[in-house]
Amino acid sequence: MDHYTVIDKDLTSRPHRMRDVDGRAFLASLRTTAVTRVEAGERVAQVSRNMGVSRSSVYEWLRQARSGPEKLQASPLQGRPSALSPDGLHDLATALLAGPESAGLTGRLWTRELVNELVTRDHGVSLTLTSIGRLLRSLGLWPRHSLVTWPDGSARLWKQRYAYIKEKAREQDALLMRGGLVDVSALLPRSSFPAAPFGFHLAYALIPGGPLLFRAYSGPANAATFLDFAAGLVAETGRPTCLITAHHPVFDLDECARGLAGLPLTVWVRTDGDARSLRPAPAPATASAPDLRPAVLGG
Repeated sequence: MDHYTVIDKDLTSRPHRMRDVDGRAFLASLRTTAVTRVEAGERVAQVSRNMGVSRSSVYEWLRQARSGPEKLQASPLQGRPSALSPDGLHDLATALLAGPESAGLTGRLWTRELVNELVTRDHGVSLTLTSIGRLLRSLGLWPRHSLVTWPDGSARLWKQRYAYIKEKAREQDALLMRGGLVDVSALLPRSSFPAAPFGFHLAYALIPGGPLLFRAYSGPANAATFLDFAAGLVAETGRPTCLITAHHPVFDLDECARGLAGLPLTVWVRTDGDARSLRPAPAPATASAPDLRPAVLGG
């Protein structure tokens, strides 16, 4: 799984035009990780949800792996070179995992504009937002779906639920956003020694066709890091916010729901065409505090 490889050592004298990193290598790592997890016993549906890829993609990668493991590897490098050297990408990845404030920048969450500010300051390269997106993709720090369209709205149940969510957001004068929580396995680039594997997870929120807000955290996703992201999202938007996200096991933790209770943020977790809002589990009823909830809770 050679995610980042120096193609020609002589090119290291030109640190801003390296051709050794692109999204193809990341996809190769993604394919290999998905196949390995399924072969280790995880269900395809679970791998699909946790890694943010479609089930059909996972089945296709399994088919390719059966015909030969080399089918999962990156195709020959093509297209424009990366703007940063492996050392530069290593330093950028480290800074992104630490967060904007640790890098001396203003903001709780990253945006492409803020990443560009970091790259310009630390690496002397000013890039377009498209190029910044390309850099983030090469590091795995990018949602693996369209930034323009909403989730599939063809299912009748989802259309009804989305209309309900949209009306709730309007009543609360809340900003409606799409987001996600995705575990990622990738390789940390470095030119002076072999690439080192590392794991992280990406929490993000966006307005389709609008800005992308994200944070990357080391290790697997957990309730504490999602709550940190949630607090940052509320601070950045400055208003009540409604976030629609795909399912992730973290959202099943009551700790996560309890932490959101004090924030002006409603998280709707979408599963199989429907969606549910995160709410803390009710305390068990006692003789002094009987359960007076109605038999059926709406919404």
